[in-house]
Amino acid sequence: MKGSKLAGRWWAGVVAAALVVGLVRTASAQPAEPPLEAAFGKAALAEVGALVVGELEPAAADKLVELCGKHEKIEDNVACLERDAEAAAILKAAHQKAEHALVEALGEAVVKEHGAALLKLDKPTLGELAKTCPEGEGREACVKQHLSGAPPAGGPPKPEPEAQAYPPEVLELFPQAILDVLPKLITRFLRVEDYRALKKACPEPEPEALGACLAKPDTQALLNDLLGVAVVDDIVGYMDAEIPKRLGADAYHELFTTCEKQGDDWANCTLAKSMEDEACTALEEALADCVTDNDIITQQFTEVQRDKKAAFAGAEFYVDIAGMLAALDLETTKKLRQACPANGRDEFLACLAADPVFSKLDDLFSTIASAAVEEAAGEIRAAGGGEIDQAKYQAVVYQALLAYPVHALKKLTAECQKKKPELASMKTAADLDALLACVDEVSETSPIANPAFIGKDTLRKWLGIGREKVMDMLRKKERAGQVKSTWRILIVLGAIGALGALLVLGSPLVLRRKYPSVSGGVMWKSSAFAAVTFLVTIALLGVTLLIQRTVQGYVATDSTSPVMRIAAGTFDALQEDKYIESFSDLSKARLDFIKEPLRNVMNAREDDTKSEEYLSFAAYIATHWSEMLEQPEVKNIMRNVEVVKKLVGGFKGALKVYKSVNWILKLLPILLPLLTVLLYLLPMKDTLKEIATAPARAAAESAGAGATGGPGMFQRAKGTVRAEMKLVWPFLAVVLVFLPLVGLCLSLIAKPLVDMFVEHALMSVFYIGFGEPSALGFYLSMGSAALLLGFGVVIYILAMTFFLGKVRVILRSKYHFGQTYRQYKKFWLWGVVAVLFAMALPVGYAYGANFLMDTLHASLDWLKLTTTDMILVPLIAFLGFPVLYWALRGFKALNWIRKFPVVLTATPAAAPAAPATPAAAPAS
Repeated sequence: MKGSKLAGRWWAGVVAAALVVGLVRTASAQPAEPPLEAAFGKAALAEVGALVVGELEPAAADKLVELCGKHEKIEDNVACLERDAEAAAILKAAHQKAEHALVEALGEAVVKEHGAALLKLDKPTLGELAKTCPEGEGREACVKQHLSGAPPAGGPPKPEPEAQAYPPEVLELFPQAILDVLPKLITRFLRVEDYRALKKACPEPEPEALGACLAKPDTQALLNDLLGVAVVDDIVGYMDAEIPKRLGADAYHELFTTCEKQGDDWANCTLAKSMEDEACTALEEALADCVTDNDIITQQFTEVQRDKKAAFAGAEFYVDIAGMLAALDLETTKKLRQACPANGRDEFLACLAADPVFSKLDDLFSTIASAAVEEAAGEIRAAGGGEIDQAKYQAVVYQALLAYPVHALKKLTAECQKKKPELASMKTAADLDALLACVDEVSETSPIANPAFIGKDTLRKWLGIGREKVMDMLRKKERAGQVKSTWRILIVLGAIGALGALLVLGSPLVLRRKYPSVSGGVMWKSSAFAAVTFLVTIALLGVTLLIQRTVQGYVATDSTSPVMRIAAGTFDALQEDKYIESFSDLSKARLDFIKEPLRNVMNAREDDTKSEEYLSFAAYIATHWSEMLEQPEVKNIMRNVEVVKKLVGGFKGALKVYKSVNWILKLLPILLPLLTVLLYLLPMKDTLKEIATAPARAAAESAGAGATGGPGMFQRAKGTVRAEMKLVWPFLAVVLVFLPLVGLCLSLIAKPLVDMFVEHALMSVFYIGFGEPSALGFYLSMGSAALLLGFGVVIYILAMTFFLGKVRVILRSKYHFGQTYRQYKKFWLWGVVAVLFAMALPVGYAYGANFLMDTLHASLDWLKLTTTDMILVPLIAFLGFPVLYWALRGFKALNWIRKFPVVLTATPAAAPAAPATPAAAPAS
């Protein structure tokens, strides 16, 4: 991290404000704390209420200390006050006295409205308040104004906040006097390690020298850095204690940049006012929201949860105590699991309760729950709402604390009170019920309480980004693969050309023995010319291949690559409203069907070893769904937990069928250059053979053997080369028009077939978890959906091969043998109709199958899926495809193109008789 350049954005000026003259003030002796404060702490006594504590007789206070003040930790003493019946009775008696004093001083109506807040006042302040707000019509408004922090003129001043307590390790590093004058904006967040770093920069022990060191610009910059990181650590630490350990410099940089405005607003407010000011508190919450809602933190939270689930492998009730475990780092969590290896729920929880770490957390959470309910009960009581069943509500709040991180629960409550202002104060038990219900509702869509949640608009946006990322990665991969395969073919062609030319060039060494009377000059001249002609012919094939690869790579890659078409079809299908709504609604139940895979794709780098998985996004999310079946959240709600392990393997096995089909489809871009080579080499094999044997024929002619060849042969070879050069351009023109048509059909067929595959993969999760699962039914469902997609693409490969192959032969007939285009008018008409018909049939079939699926699935209960529900549509669609394609004469149309006769002779002839017109085309 770049020091003040980053953290200084929020905290500029904070250190300067801290280093006031008071820095060099010496520490004064502090009086000893009263026994009650020493035993229970000022914070706990403040929660009990100053008026209640003031009503304690010295003997009662001493008794409380005797009963509950002997524990090592203050929090244990505080917890004892609730557990110990005698201590609770003492406090209850003091509480009743305090309420009686309030009624006498301010009247019953005021106490009903503001009783909980008034109990926080001490007796002198209450007396002043009674004088300032005399009995009468305006008393309630006067009291309310005082309690809001803005008392009437001449009223009692607002009590100063209590001095901050520091850990012993910090007090060993810095004098109390130095710490006391630092703004709370700094001391509230700095950690012990931060104070150590500060002490290392300023080791001087005397306050004067220490103050001077702290005033240096370098030290201020260091403090800015430490404070920036400490604030983020403090905020995200409430989500999970493990997260701060995982944040690197890049993460801090992005958080500082993203939340710069919120940080500046809060820091400026705090410096101008105080940490306790309500406006500053609201700005602090805005900063916390910005930090914790950031996708970096949400992702870290998700990863931490995954790791802790792994540490708790076998404990399916992890979700029930996820909030409590958030207070522990991963190492402590692992140790806790090792100490309690039992898988049985009751046995495991009993072991946890005996663990000292977990026990302390349990006591703390119980105390927090009790305090929260007690405060609400006091408000309700003061408002005249009567008594509530505190034990019941404490159990509810305690369970929420176990399930959600503390910060998440605090934020959820704040969101509810903001959403429904009437819930900010508790007047009746119904208000408390409404607040708890609201917290439960808001928790579904809060990214902190529910990191799986993804809103519909966010999902659409992420799918768009994911689509662009996948398509771009695929495009680069496809083009790189084409280049690699093309160069390999060119290398092979070069080797063939070079080897052939060398053999032809060296033929006189053999021919001179057979024709000793022929001049060596004639032989070497003819062989050299033949070798050059052979090389030129092969080179012409290579040039044609390069031109076609360029056309395909930069004009038609997106349209002719089945893998890219299927990828695009996957995102098109997922962006449909039915999936957007389904995934968003499922995420409210903390089921992450799409958020994590999309985030991984968006964050993927091309050099990432896992990026290859993301490119086949349909298979990737289906694999993610199969893995979800083994997660605790899903296992907790599944009906068929016992069969999950067996069928999850089947799920992943069925996905291999799809991946195999996908792998075969990746070969198509490589197939096109190979097809080009074959379309050229096969028709030219006789020409190449003729060129290679030219020296032998020339030698035989010179020897008077009567063979024809020599100069005539070379003229024919030249003509062959010229003809090949002429037919390259019309052939490429046909390719340029035809390949986008193939791409259009691929685009149209991919979406409905991928939609079928994705829906059946999604159904499989519910089928395995809640239905009547069968391994055979599962394989038939997923396998049929995957193979149907592959079957459709095979049709396009055949159509492309047959049509382009026949066009190549017809062009050869024209440019090599002098035939005319008119002779093949039936092919140009009915051949085009036949190939378009053959390619259109699968598109219509795919949309029909998809419509059938939507119709039949509309009434399905996904929690009660049967094997018939799973296999009916994909199996019928897969088996029906070849049957219907045959019945509608699709195969006949392809065969008509394949068998169309072409004249490959120089003898002028009438137009060839075409085979019977395919049934797909009307009679001419």
